[in-house]
Amino acid sequence: MIERRSLLGIAASLLLLGTGCQALAAPTPTPTPTATATASPTQTPTATNTPTATATSTPTETATITPTPTDTETPTATLPPTSTPGVTVGFVYDNWQRDEFADSLLNSLETLPFIAFINQNNRDATGDVRTPQPENTIQTLYYVSPGVTGLVPILEMPVTTGTQVYPAPSGDVFAYFRQDTPALTGLYVVDLAAQFSGRVLPVTSLLQRGIISDPVWAPDGSRLAVTLATAYDLDIYTIGRDGINPAPIVRSGAYEFFPAWSPDGR
Repeated sequence: MIERRSLLGIAASLLLLGTGCQALAAPTPTPTPTATATASPTQTPTATNTPTATATSTPTETATITPTPTDTETPTATLPPTSTPGVTVGFVYDNWQRDEFADSLLNSLETLPFIAFINQNNRDATGDVRTPQPENTIQTLYYVSPGVTGLVPILEMPVTTGTQVYPAPSGDVFAYFRQDTPALTGLYVVDLAAQFSGRVLPVTSLLQRGIISDPVWAPDGSRLAVTLATAYDLDIYTIGRDGINPAPIVRSGAYEFFPAWSPDGR
């Protein structure tokens, strides 16, 4: 019993001692509170209407027209021009006159062969035969059918025409060049069947760019082919016996001359 009290006394003493020690010890520091960030309030988003998708039409394909290829012309060589372009002669039908030919001659031309020639030896003289005078400047074109007819005078023309007379194979039409005054000079056509004549070309010479190319008739005497100087070259034209419808055969930019018809005239 006495020991138990002693133990309790010791324990009480220790407790007091511990408490006193704690009272004498330095106070424990109080932790300083740390500021914490306060989150700002956020606005609550307002609900918006979700747009309804609109159907878009699918575009249709447009047909594309493929262009048709065109042929490219092959370039042709261009001849160098001459220093001075020549004058392009236009066809005319003037200085016409009425000519009379016997019906017997026209009928004979359809059945008989004839020769055409120029006679200058018996040109008409002027003045009194007892007083010699210079011969005139007229020559005569004759037709003759050997062994059938005598000389048939067809036309008197200036002697300057010379041999520039061009009868058609049909015999009923011919062309000739007349060298005269400027108003009369040119290429003439005489149509025996129509008994008519006139100038179709007012050229001053059949010498074109230094080349003499005689006019040539179609076999049936319907058209005449003639070489003419154009701007920079020579072209072949055909013209009807009535002086109309002149037309170029070809225009190639080159010198074209010496025309000739095929036997059938085509």
